[in-house]
Amino acid sequence: MQIVFRLTHTLFNYNNINLYMLILFDNEGQTCNKFWGYISQIKKSLSTGITLYIPFYDVTIDDYPRFRDCNFIKFPFYSNFLNESIGIKKYNRRLASIVHSRFYDARAWLIKTFPKHFVNAWDERSVSYNDDEKQFIKDLFTPKNEITQSVILLLDQIKSEDKIVVGVHIRWGDYRTLANGRFFYSLEQYKQLCESFISQYGNATFLICSNEEISLDFFSPLKCINIPNGTATHDLYALSQCDYIFGPPSSYSKWASFVGEVPLHFVNDVVQSQNKMTFKVVEDYSYYQDGTPIEY
Repeated sequence: MQIVFRLTHTLFNYNNINLYMLILFDNEGQTCNKFWGYISQIKKSLSTGITLYIPFYDVTIDDYPRFRDCNFIKFPFYSNFLNESIGIKKYNRRLASIVHSRFYDARAWLIKTFPKHFVNAWDERSVSYNDDEKQFIKDLFTPKNEITQSVILLLDQIKSEDKIVVGVHIRWGDYRTLANGRFFYSLEQYKQLCESFISQYGNATFLICSNEEISLDFFSPLKCINIPNGTATHDLYALSQCDYIFGPPSSYSKWASFVGEVPLHFVNDVVQSQNKMTFKVVEDYSYYQDGTPIEY
C-alpha cells in the first residue's frame, strides 16, 4: 500500500484537490469504451474548470494529438520512452498491478473515499451533451492529419463514383465467445446483409472494417473496399465518414455514429435485419437522436 500512497501524491497535491482535480481510474475495455467514459468527464470539466488526470491511457493516444495535448487533460505518466520500450498495454498492466491486486484494491478505496476526485468514468457514461459540448468532443477526438487525409482521399474518390458508402463493422475476435457468441456473425451472413441493404436502399459501396483480416474477394460481386494498411483508428474515422453504418452492437460503431452523425443500424438478429434495416443517428451512449433508447 505504501507504493499506492506515493503514487497518489505524484498525481495531485492534497491542498488543491478540492478545487482542481478529477482522476479517471478506468482501465477496462477497449478504445471506444474508454472514449465513452472520458467524454462524460470532459463534459464535467467544461462546466467546472477542473483538470482531468488519466493515469491509464489508451493504445491509440498518439492518433489523437488534440486529446493528448489538451490543456485541461493530463496524462501524468505518459512517456515516449515507456511507450516504445515496454508498450502501452504492458504499461497499463503494470500500473494496474500497483493499484490493485488479489490482496488489496486501492483503486476501489480511492474512488469510495474521494468520490468527487477519483472516478471510474465508465460508470457515468450515460449522459447527454449540448451542441457546443458535442462539437468540442468531435474536434478533440479528430485523428491526426495523416489518418484523416488518407481516409478522406479514398472515400471522396468512391463517393464521386457512387452516391452511397456503407460502413460494415465486422466484429470478430472476442465476439466469438462474448454472450455465448450471440453477436458473432459469419461472412456469409454479412454478405447477405449487404445484399439486403441494396434491396432496401439501392446500390452502394461497402467499406469493410474488422478487427481481423477479411478478404474482400468473399463479397464478390458486391462492390467492397477497405482502408489499405489501416489501423483501428483509420477504420473508426472511416466509419464516421460513411453515409450509413451497420454491424453488431458495439461501442466502436456507436462512437463512429456519434462523432460523424452517421445513421447506424445494430444487427441484433440477422433475419430481422435482412427483412428491414432501420438507421438512426446516435445522440449519446444510451439514446438515438430521435429519443429512442439504444437497445440490444
